[in-house]
Order: sequence, then C-alpha cells, then structure tokens
Amino acid sequence: KKSEETGFTHGEFSARMAEANGYNAIRAQLGDKPDNSLTDFSKPLNSIADQIDAGKLKLGKGDVINVSMGGFDPTFEQLNGLLNSNKDNTITPQNINNPETQRDVLDRIGKLSEDPSQSDVKREWGRILLNTNQAIQRLQDKGIEVLHSASNDGKDTVSLEFLKANRELASV
Repeated sequence: KKSEETGFTHGEFSARMAEANGYNAIRAQLGDKPDNSLTDFSKPLNSIADQIDAGKLKLGKGDVINVSMGGFDPTFEQLNGLLNSNKDNTITPQNINNPETQRDVLDRIGKLSEDPSQSDVKREWGRILLNTNQAIQRLQDKGIEVLHSASNDGKDTVSLEFLKANRELASV
C-alpha cells in the first residue's frame, strides 16, 4: 500500500523497526518527487555529521541513520550502458557489493561527472552520487550505521546514491 493509505512510508517502517530493536534512529526520508528532479542527499547527511562534530547531536557507534528515498534506481543494464561497461568490468547484482567493484563504479561515475561531453544533468547526477557516498562514508567512519530503505523496483536495479550504505532494506 502507498503511504497515503497506511499513514507511513517504507522508510518510516524501517526506522520504527530499528527503534523497536534498541537503536536511536534519525530519519532522512523523501518520497517520490513528482518532477523527477535530482535530490542531493549529501547535504542532509553532511549536516548530521556536522551536528555530531559540533556536539549538538549525540550519535555514535551503534546508532542508525535510516535513509529512505523514492526515485529512479537504474537497472544493471542501464548502469552498464551509461558507464560503457565491457566484459571485464560489467556490474552485476553478484558483484555490486564487492568493495573493488564499488570503487570502480564510483571512479567511472566520477569521470562521467567531469566529462564535458556529457549533459549537465548527467554530470550533476554523477556529482550527487559521489557526494552522497562520501557523506555516508563520513558517518560510517564515526561508527554510525547507515541503512538505506529502497531498491524497491526489483532485484535487477541498483541504488547508486547509497552504494556505500552499511545495509539496504528492500521490500522486493
């Protein structure tokens, strides 16, 4: 059911489950955007890290930031096409969690984000992906679990914004 019917989102459900199991949960949630515009999750994630650094937010090892976003997750076929994968560097559901594959994907996205032959939208998308993954790593370096509640479009999709998240909670 949709959140309008239940009163809460998949992300809210995930956050409540984390809390029910003894975790402090901060919610960074976004539903489907009707205009399909890009969302830069690095900003709220870095804001949380800044608040921790300033001593204003007491989160640490074992606490959870639950990120739930609605939006476009490409299929592996689309991702491989976008990044011009070949037989030696094809990205699959089987290898996407491998740190070496993730580094390669983020490196290729970085090159795409700086390529003047790409459209402004693709370059901005690439920058957002990189910034969000860096913000996630910043939080994880503090011992905070970053849970990603998404990838609901199917097992053949990948949520690149949260490639570095500790866990993905998907309803598929």
